[in-house]
Amino acid sequence: MSVKKPVTPVEHQSFDTLMLAACQVIGRHGYKGASVARIAVEAGISQGHCYKFFKSRDDILSHVILWVMEQFENWSKKRARREVGYLQYEHNALEQFFSYQKKHPFFFRIMHEAEVETPSSWKSFADRRHDQYMNLLLSGIESGEVRGFNTNQVDDLARFLSAVRRSIVFGAYEGTIKKDRAIETYDLFLRQALGCL
Repeated sequence: MSVKKPVTPVEHQSFDTLMLAACQVIGRHGYKGASVARIAVEAGISQGHCYKFFKSRDDILSHVILWVMEQFENWSKKRARREVGYLQYEHNALEQFFSYQKKHPFFFRIMHEAEVETPSSWKSFADRRHDQYMNLLLSGIESGEVRGFNTNQVDDLARFLSAVRRSIVFGAYEGTIKKDRAIETYDLFLRQALGCL
């Protein structure tokens, strides 16, 4: 994936406008229907301007998952409470995910399709999230909040719990679960499965 990073404030605004337009187009038409023409119309720019930062349509679409997750993380940090324990962090993270999705309906579809449509970008995103999740679990173990596991088991544990969260997210996307009940059940599951205080 080839990306020319924005430098000036005007370039940053132009880049974000292009990325947001790509997200909105994917939200309506999916990755397969996200043409440069549609993205340009959504952004209110010429098709040629879409190539100011990217060499190809594939480069634009490959960057979407990375950009949207950066936006989500920045949005979440502004709402995060300082110095919360593992359980509260997990609870807040799931609530924030659903709140962000309500504000940005394209979020679910991007999460749902990106792994298949842009696998290398998805892997980059997933690896970074996995590392963050491992660090969170390590902190929980070291503080004594997470019990019954040692640091050698953190990698596997992070993968198991990521699969649970992913199932919740996709269940919400498909409309097969109720979000509030899922958050409550996830909280209970974590307390019992991890021996959390």
